[in-house]
Amino acid sequence: MHRSRTRLVRIGNSQGFRVPKAAMANLPQDVEFEMTVTGDQITLRPVDAIAPRDSWGALIDAADLEADAADFADWDAALSDGLDDEPPPVPTGRMR
Repeated sequence: MHRSRTRLVRIGNSQGFRVPKAAMANLPQDVEFEMTVTGDQITLRPVDAIAPRDSWGALIDAADLEADAADFADWDAALSDGLDDEPPPVPTGRMR
């Protein structure tokens, strides 16, 4: 475990912490960090970077698409109610 002190510093139009080189020695480089704020503590943890499109296949495989198909039954009923066959209402009065 490495402990050190650092200060909040101005970085451009933002603020940030400078992380000492010794603290970064055992961490992966060029990786995204997850930040958790709990009370007066800030915790940073490296997370595996996953390209957004790489995760689509796993999300689709995990989805229960057959169960979701039943949810569209309400849409079928709404489409057959005939409201789409009626013309839109004509505005009355002055439009601004």
